[in-house]
Amino acid sequence: MLPLLLLRADTQVLRNALRPLVPEKDLGPVIDRLLANASGPSGLADLRSELEARGEVFSTVLALQANGAGRPADRPIGGPGRPAPSPGIRTAQAAHGDLTQEWTTRVVAELHRRASVEGWHTPAEGERGIVLRWPGDVAPTDVEDWLGGAPNQLEAERLRETIRGGAAFDWTWGAASLVMAAEQAVAGEQDFLARIWELARVLALSALSAHAFRAVRAAQRDRERPFMALDAGPAHHALLTGWRDLPKDRQPHKTPVVDGWAEILAPTQQVRLQLDVRELPERIIHAVRAWRGWQGLRHWAALHRLLTTEGRTGFVRWKLEAHMDALGYSDRARRDDAVRKVVADEVEALTRLELAIYHRSGELRMRGPVLSITQRAEAIHDSEWALEGLVLAIHPALYEGVRDRDGSLGSLWAPAPADLARIDHVRHPYALALGLILPIRWRWDLAKGRECVTLTGQGLLETAGIKFDPNKPGRAWTSLERDLAELQRVEGLGEVRWEQGGERTLAGRCQLFPPQWVRDRLIHHLPPVEPPPAPSILTGSELRAWRRSKGWTQVQTARALGVGTRSVIRAEADPDAELGRALEEAIARLSGR
Repeated sequence: MLPLLLLRADTQVLRNALRPLVPEKDLGPVIDRLLANASGPSGLADLRSELEARGEVFSTVLALQANGAGRPADRPIGGPGRPAPSPGIRTAQAAHGDLTQEWTTRVVAELHRRASVEGWHTPAEGERGIVLRWPGDVAPTDVEDWLGGAPNQLEAERLRETIRGGAAFDWTWGAASLVMAAEQAVAGEQDFLARIWELARVLALSALSAHAFRAVRAAQRDRERPFMALDAGPAHHALLTGWRDLPKDRQPHKTPVVDGWAEILAPTQQVRLQLDVRELPERIIHAVRAWRGWQGLRHWAALHRLLTTEGRTGFVRWKLEAHMDALGYSDRARRDDAVRKVVADEVEALTRLELAIYHRSGELRMRGPVLSITQRAEAIHDSEWALEGLVLAIHPALYEGVRDRDGSLGSLWAPAPADLARIDHVRHPYALALGLILPIRWRWDLAKGRECVTLTGQGLLETAGIKFDPNKPGRAWTSLERDLAELQRVEGLGEVRWEQGGERTLAGRCQLFPPQWVRDRLIHHLPPVEPPPAPSILTGSELRAWRRSKGWTQVQTARALGVGTRSVIRAEADPDAELGRALEEAIARLSGR
């Protein structure tokens, strides 16, 4: 088979080929995506016969050109420095009439040699490869524009000329290259192989540039992907694992109480979670029981989604509507006062819990609410006051690695999918636990030079919070597989790879890889593109202050927001009332969110 039809799916091979085209900061994400989309051995086997048939056509064209030209037997093949056949060999070839065939074979062998020297390796049997043909979903003009930022502009200009000429889109470009080069040789050109190699290489590189552009485009989309930022410190990890292991029923459980504080969770000797049970309302007691369940982790994910999009400094102006949106609740559920009350109570329960951090010596280092309230907003529903909004601050030990003081991303954070909080905690409870814990583990393992989390089957079940019954082992493995698939659906998990024969065994080892967009952020250090936070406007008085800061009239504000003027007038007329959902969404749209 001729070279440059296939390229081995290998990191170093791709790095060498792409370095003239792709800036260094983008190389890792591009190579990852090319490797992920490479054809496997079975796919290449289906193509190999077609490629070999095309190779035969190329050889035939080459032989006809050479034979028709009456090519001298002593004309050099390899250009300067490549010896011609000895007189004895030439005589034997002529005598047997094999000169043309011998010359053609040597040309193809020389092309393979040059490909190997320059790093354009063809996949061997059983290896994965990239088919160097132009992808159908890439516009040539887009690639031309993108090549304007290539590190090697001389190479990029050659490719742009080839793309403009249309040769890069022809699957039989190899035949065209051979014909052109052979015709030049017939015309008396001496350095035949240098010309044919350069033509073939540029055409192959043109196709590869289209694949690289597509990968860059995908990486950019992933940079703009909504996400939540989790603190990857040991205190947060201890809280999550202890939370996962709490009893999941709603029955009362005895717990030590000292000076009015009940120890709800003591995941380690250095991290403890306590509840002030003095004058605790009955509704909060019920909420804490619910919070112990899987929906507690779901609420925690929703809060982190809001902290990522709205807060960014450890503070967030929490609103019930926004929280229910992060949970993915339907419009019908959002209008249900009973549902709203339950959600509000479960979030308020978090504000009654205190996290205590201790030194190894046992000395208290830090203690404070998991979520502290600095402002509270309520509204009347069915003649009762109900929680609608809070200004919340998260415990520093659970957020200090996520953001710096200016709101930019910190040095010890891990990305999780924005849709994690929308996972149904009844059907897929273990996906929630894994979705919050695995990003932290990936961050830790990356610091040790490992690009995946490796666990035994037993360790994976424990990480997910799945109880294993040796009498009914199938239930645990079915639950695990179902929830791993759900986590992959929301793109919170990449490939799951068991060692051979280890699947569904406690001792078998399983590798859990981050999805590509997480790799981009953790491994390749591509920062996410975050839209500017929406203006923090919760009430009519804040709307008025914001409008005046813009120098707008109420009519101009309504026009800018795309709402009726009466909506703005009504909102400002009640300065302490919460804004309606339509106005909130209009303000978010105006800020580009």
